[in-house]
Amino acid sequence: LAERGIDCRVERASGRDPEYEGELLSSGAIVDRVLRERGGSAND
Repeated sequence: LAERGIDCRVERASGRDPEYEGELLSSGAIVDRVLRERGGSAND
């Protein structure tokens, strides 16, 4: 993400159930969403 100019921090959290529908708890899903919304893909 930093290579794409996206400033973010992803921290590991202990496993838990989502607090609301659509909450992202997987770091992979978070990265995919950021890249999709900012343009690009994880494979770029």
